[in-house]
Amino acid sequence: MHRPLLDEGTVAVLPGPPGRPGVTRVEGTSVSLEWTAPGDSGAATISRYVVNVYVISGSNAVDQYDTVSVEEVTTSYTITGRLQECRTYKFAVAAATNVGQGPSSELSDETWTNRGLSFLVAPLARLSSQKSRRPNRPPEIHL
Repeated sequence: MHRPLLDEGTVAVLPGPPGRPGVTRVEGTSVSLEWTAPGDSGAATISRYVVNVYVISGSNAVDQYDTVSVEEVTTSYTITGRLQECRTYKFAVAAATNVGQGPSSELSDETWTNRGLSFLVAPLARLSSQKSRRPNRPPEIHL
């Protein structure tokens, strides 16, 4: 673990990883996330969070897609205007202090964006986890 020296004899430690993010809502290409704060802030105050966005390609490869800096000290955030419709994403979160950015959380479950439909993920995740390999994918709607 990186331990920078703050002043004579004082060592700072980076914060630990936050809890694994959960997707609470998907509305079109906007995705709402929640996570828990790290158990160890590294003896410094958390000043912001960084959300790493990964896109899942057709070959199930996980590729870094975007990074969002959450300037408020909050354990929830809605990503708006950065994601593409009908794509599958995963998310990870890292905490940052004045010392630096700590390690990322575990990756979230896969989340599928859509074309303007809105749904809460938690009830769908329980239902579709019994029927599908993609727990956060919305049910098919035929008009």
